[in-house]
Amino acid sequence: MTFGGGLGGTLGTGSLGYWVKRAGGCRVGDPTVVACAWTPPMLARLIPSMFLRRLLLLGVMLVAAVVVPGVQLARWTIGESEELRRRAERRMIDERLVPTRRGSILDRRGRVLAMDRPSYDIAVDYQVITGRWALTQAARKARRENRGNWSSLSTEQRQALVDEYLPEFEQRLEAMWAQFAFVAGISREHLERRRNEVRLQVQTLASKVWSKQDEEQELRLAKGSETEGDGEGGGEVAGAARTPRIRAPIREQVIPHVLLHDVDDQTAFAFQRLVASEAAQGARSLTGLGSLPGLKVIDASSREYPLETIEVLVDRSTFPMPLRDAQPASVSVGGVATHVIGWMRSGVQERDIEARKRILAGSDGGAEAREDLGAYQPGDSVGAFGIEAGLEYELRGIRGLIREHLDTGERTTVAPVPGHDVRLTIDAMLQARIQALFDPSLGLAVVQSWQSNPPPINLGERLDGAAVVIDVDSGDILAMATTPTFTREQYKRQIGEMLKDTRHQPLLNRAIQKAYMPGSIVKPLVLCAAATNGNYRTDQRIACTGHLLPNDPNIFRCWIYKQYKTTHSEKLGHDLDGADAIMGSCNIFFFELGRRMGPAAVVDWFGKFGVGADAVHPDLGLYSQRADGSLAPLQFPGLSARIGQTAPTISEAILMGIGQGPIAWTPLHAAEAYATLARAGLRVPARLLADAPGSPPIDLHLDPRAVAQALEGLRRATSEADGTANHLTISIGGTQSSEPIFNAPGVLVRAKSGTATARIEMADIDGDGLNETKVYIDHAWCVALVGDARDGRPQYAIAVVADEAGSGGKAAGPIANQVVHALIAEGYLNAPLEADAAEHP
Repeated sequence: MTFGGGLGGTLGTGSLGYWVKRAGGCRVGDPTVVACAWTPPMLARLIPSMFLRRLLLLGVMLVAAVVVPGVQLARWTIGESEELRRRAERRMIDERLVPTRRGSILDRRGRVLAMDRPSYDIAVDYQVITGRWALTQAARKARRENRGNWSSLSTEQRQALVDEYLPEFEQRLEAMWAQFAFVAGISREHLERRRNEVRLQVQTLASKVWSKQDEEQELRLAKGSETEGDGEGGGEVAGAARTPRIRAPIREQVIPHVLLHDVDDQTAFAFQRLVASEAAQGARSLTGLGSLPGLKVIDASSREYPLETIEVLVDRSTFPMPLRDAQPASVSVGGVATHVIGWMRSGVQERDIEARKRILAGSDGGAEAREDLGAYQPGDSVGAFGIEAGLEYELRGIRGLIREHLDTGERTTVAPVPGHDVRLTIDAMLQARIQALFDPSLGLAVVQSWQSNPPPINLGERLDGAAVVIDVDSGDILAMATTPTFTREQYKRQIGEMLKDTRHQPLLNRAIQKAYMPGSIVKPLVLCAAATNGNYRTDQRIACTGHLLPNDPNIFRCWIYKQYKTTHSEKLGHDLDGADAIMGSCNIFFFELGRRMGPAAVVDWFGKFGVGADAVHPDLGLYSQRADGSLAPLQFPGLSARIGQTAPTISEAILMGIGQGPIAWTPLHAAEAYATLARAGLRVPARLLADAPGSPPIDLHLDPRAVAQALEGLRRATSEADGTANHLTISIGGTQSSEPIFNAPGVLVRAKSGTATARIEMADIDGDGLNETKVYIDHAWCVALVGDARDGRPQYAIAVVADEAGSGGKAAGPIANQVVHALIAEGYLNAPLEADAAEHP
């Protein structure tokens, strides 16, 4: 037999010769050599008959042929049956996700700050856009129509058949594009430009991807060549690198691409009818193709911010005299509360997916195992900043699901769940009014001559800053403005420039992200802390000696001594109590309190007021935006840093008594601390989410006599001529005039100004290059408690900071005054009747 002889020629030699010899008498070429060669000697003795041995061999082969598939079948039916069943069922189920709606963001009065706007994109498969669809369909039809003899046709004959059917599909594409342009209401030229743009983008991307793949392959081949050396094997590897590659299509070459963005509802519905008609037509046709191949209507709901830009009419009749005007100014405020509300970004990142998994896993322990219809899909938008990012999980809705069993027609529907709406404590109109005050066109937030700025600040230069307003009773943040700000469109177009702007840092939320040295605005807090701590009694008086250390008049000096070579004790005619010291902002008084308290107590009390990483901080719901403040050494250009020391020294405790040295806080800290003072020591952490439960209040148990003394000092600081927040001195045409900083009739203002070191530079004051000196560039602060003068109760806490603006009272004071007028304009403070105004000037 041929089979046996063939194998015998192979098996009769070499390694199997042993079995041949042991079988006894088997010869190469013998027709029985197969059975003989594969027969062990013991088996040959047990079964002497050659026929039986051959029969046994055939039986073994037959069993093997049955057992191997049987084992595989058993593995499928027993070990993997459940998974295979699920796969089969999935093929019989059609699932479609139903879009949901992202929650809206509202202000405290229900105004919509952010919302989803229904929108649609019209997309077409890439193969249809390029026209390659026609060639693919022509080839399929050629094979289908010539199925019987296709395998016997030559390449040229097959191509001829494809070319014969190609015009049919090219005409179908031409008709499709004509109908597309008609329904979209655009010209064919416009449509062709858009198609060419898509083709160019995808081809460019594909070239880059393939080039990268080639580079990686060359690198792998080079490494392989180095491993194998320069021998024959290395030559084979090197040759393989030159073999032409078959390019696998990239993802963008097999998915639909948007040709029309953000179409109106009428156009979208017209295209949806065409898609439905195409599906029905394709179901009826023999080919399964409709007249509009590859057409998709995509839900592309966009995020809108209706109050992003607001026109504000600013009353300038209460501005400082050089800026005063009887005519109001119209200011277009762009980017209203942008840093608070935030914005969206397209493209899901790995950290977004992981964050959602963590939240789901923590919500009920088993959520991670169930299907998440809110899971991120390619093309989704994600909150990138502010509330949009901080409350991404709450705002993001859950898609619905339509599941249809193709075999039974059974259909189940899971309704979509829209995202939760979020209401903020912010008042959008108050926010816009306060942001308008920083517009350079009004002049309040630019360097003016009356501000007494030291060099190198130039007159007319724009000032950056922030303002925060807190409702004393509730802790609600009514406004949280930062400047410069921007619209989301500016963010998209100018993000590179913004990132490079290290001077103004527009992406920085100065209200809560930038920690400033506070300066004198902490003095009322230090008074209350020292009295509560037992380091000061409210009936005590402390002399202002001009400088704290009797034998060193060059350090720890009072500002009045530095400027006028006098003291507050001399000016007032008596030593100072706490109210006197706050009114006149005496440094010596608070240096002494800082020295009495010592470093540990000073740090502890600033922590109680919310400063430092270990303090209790409000949960604002924002994303990576809070600055905790600092109780650590700060370093400035021109000053050497302390090495290896973390705890403040006694000298720094003295400086911290006037808000200098190793302490920094944000405008939110300042407003919240003054609100705590207004509540007589009950700290209510500020809140930004109106519907979220606030943090539990913390009673600091402040000495009530000290609180009363501090509030009295703040009142006198604005109402008495010697108060540092009382008046501006302005020179016009060589004539000096004085006018009050705060001028809202019927409103009782308790305020403290502060001038805090921002940076220190060496400057040549005289211009001769010889007299270099240290120049202190200062931040300007003004913090106030305001309320109806008729009951005297503080209702709102205001904190204003102007970066590197110099004197707090002269630069930040006028802005704080206009914040008071903004509160009146928005109805938070009652404008008095004429009779009341006369009674409460």
